[in-house]
Amino acid sequence: MILRKAVDLPADLRGMYFSYKILPDLSGKDLRGCVFYRCTPKIVSDECMQIESVEDVVAYNKTLNLRYADLSEADLSGANLEGADLSGANLDEANLEGANLSGADLSGANLTRANLSGANLTRTDLEGVDLHNVSLYKANLKGVDLKDVDLAWANLEGANLREANLEGADLRQADLEGADLSDANLKGADLSEADLEGANLERANLQGADLSEANLKGARFTAADLGGTNFWGADIEEADLEGAQYNDDTKGLSEEQERLMNKYWG
Repeated sequence: MILRKAVDLPADLRGMYFSYKILPDLSGKDLRGCVFYRCTPKIVSDECMQIESVEDVVAYNKTLNLRYADLSEADLSGANLEGADLSGANLDEANLEGANLSGADLSGANLTRANLSGANLTRTDLEGVDLHNVSLYKANLKGVDLKDVDLAWANLEGANLREANLEGADLRQADLEGADLSDANLKGADLSEADLEGANLERANLQGADLSEANLKGARFTAADLGGTNFWGADIEEADLEGAQYNDDTKGLSEEQERLMNKYWG
């Protein structure tokens, strides 16, 4: 298909291969399954643009330059965006459900109200990204660096956050029900009023973390470091604390709960 001008682009662009030197505004387009090769974000001329079916793509499906692109409200569900450069891109209200963003650069991107449910975000650069109130339901964030990131009110239910760095992260009122946070670094994180029912926090570092008023029913803290953790007002009665570590600065635990744990000094 050869399209002469950007205005000729249909709303449904599923399964297409973009090889523009100049990329038009794709906001609001259905881009599921699309592949981009050596594109730049803005259209500045009426040059011809070649679109080929995705079946013709062989070796160039991992090179995508969408820096500062306007993809607000775009449907990118299921799209292969592995290794893409989306730094500074506008993804406000974009649908990225099930998208592969492994190794992508999302630093400085606008993800306000974006849907990242089930997305693969392993090795993704999220520096400076605001993720509060974003849907990351069952997303794969294993090992991702989320230090100091704003995740307040985010939906992280069932998410894979194993080995993730969440030091200093804002997770106030976040939904982490059933999330895997094993071996995660949550040092100094704010988890006040968060829902961690059934979450796996085995071997997690929660030194100085705030879990006040959090829902911890059925949460597992085996071998977790709870030194200085604040549990005041948290629902911790049904949590598994056996083998966890605490110190004199840990707040809000009963004597019975402390007996299940290992005390350390320092």
